[in-house]
Amino acid sequence: MSAKADLSTRAALIRNRLLAASQRHVMAFWDELTVAQRARLLADLESIPLDQLPDLVATHVAADGSLPLPSADRLEPVQPSALAGRQAADAGDAMLARGEVAALTLAGGQGTRLGFDGPKGAYPIGPVSGHSFFQLYAASLRRVGNRFGKPVPWYVMTSRCNHAATVAYFEANAHFGLDASDVFFFEQGQMPCLTREGMLVLADRDRLALAPDGHGGLIEALGRSGALESMHDRGVCRVSCFQIDNPLVRCIDPVFLGMHAASGAQMSVKAVPKAHDTEGLGNVCMHGGRLRVIEYSDFPPDLASARNSDGAPRYRTGSISIYVIEVAFVEALLAGGDGLPFHRAVKRQRQIDPSNGKPFEGEVLKLEKFLFDALTLADRALVVETRRDEEFSPVKNLCGADSPASAKRDMNERAARWLEAAGAKVPRDDRGEPAATLEISPLLADSADALAGVVDRGMRIEPGSFVYLR
Repeated sequence: MSAKADLSTRAALIRNRLLAASQRHVMAFWDELTVAQRARLLADLESIPLDQLPDLVATHVAADGSLPLPSADRLEPVQPSALAGRQAADAGDAMLARGEVAALTLAGGQGTRLGFDGPKGAYPIGPVSGHSFFQLYAASLRRVGNRFGKPVPWYVMTSRCNHAATVAYFEANAHFGLDASDVFFFEQGQMPCLTREGMLVLADRDRLALAPDGHGGLIEALGRSGALESMHDRGVCRVSCFQIDNPLVRCIDPVFLGMHAASGAQMSVKAVPKAHDTEGLGNVCMHGGRLRVIEYSDFPPDLASARNSDGAPRYRTGSISIYVIEVAFVEALLAGGDGLPFHRAVKRQRQIDPSNGKPFEGEVLKLEKFLFDALTLADRALVVETRRDEEFSPVKNLCGADSPASAKRDMNERAARWLEAAGAKVPRDDRGEPAATLEISPLLADSADALAGVVDRGMRIEPGSFVYLR
């Protein structure tokens, strides 16, 4: 069959599916398109769940799209476990020595909001070295691999907009000292943007408006990409999963791994006390005996500000999106159709009017899944509370809170604290902040205890100096 005939056959099949879904308008310009443009439009249409569209429209467009929240009297605060224990650390070490753990980074974002043209993971965040998120994480994984004599496989979930650039970035940097065979890239899925009337949106005459399906798209992407098969081949039983934009993250934490295993959990999450009632973290709660995480934007104000009798916040625990997930749990979710609900977001973006082909900016509805919803589906789940100043300083904004400046400040303060714990002399200003710019390579140490064994107790840092320990 010729390529042209094949295109015609595919187009006929898509037309029938669009007709069934009442979405024929997206082929309004078909007769004006070149062969290459037609192929692009068909590829977009074939990549989305057209058959599910009527149900999605009924649930998330015709209705208000919000997921029902449990009543306040049935939503209980969670009691997290403290991150500690030599026994847990030993158990985690044993898993790593057996090669049972992989790292998994959710890296689908672009650096646009940071004024950076490229994948967010390539953004330079090291306060002294200028190393990127990816480079910091690679160094951390190299250290763990060196310690246990087994490489830690690294699975990196990208998106359509940054996949090629991410792969090219790793190749240009020789995978930051990792063996290329130990790094597995795969793309998250896409969902179509919709109008308020439930109609598909055109980004151009030959392109659908598509958006990533959220970090909850990880579950299906693992199965679709062959990543799960790769994990089986390598003997990986569980993954340490984290977002791309947290330079304080401990990519592999033996204590967290050991606590997860000891509890028999299928999925575990790290959390911190919220800085204030409406901080942009998922609210970790209990409902019907199961963990439930409710996005900050969906959490009713009266619950966010609720207080116990002693005046302490009732719902104080916020997820920082660091997980341990059993591979068997991912497989169980996939066998049941993943079970994660879609959440709706309303945005404005450029689009094409299908009636005349003219561009305009208008409202679209985007559907995405959240990985934390999998916690509710787990028969056994664990919440572990950790220290914010040790493990969490996200980079979300160009300036102010949760920005590169705040993350670098927190990296500097943590480095100073680790050095002081090791016996080094760190200068501080009259506000108590480090009077030098400090950075510790994750290849050298990933905790205060690890640094204590490699730093001279009499080490002195000069005021105003830039110090990179590697």
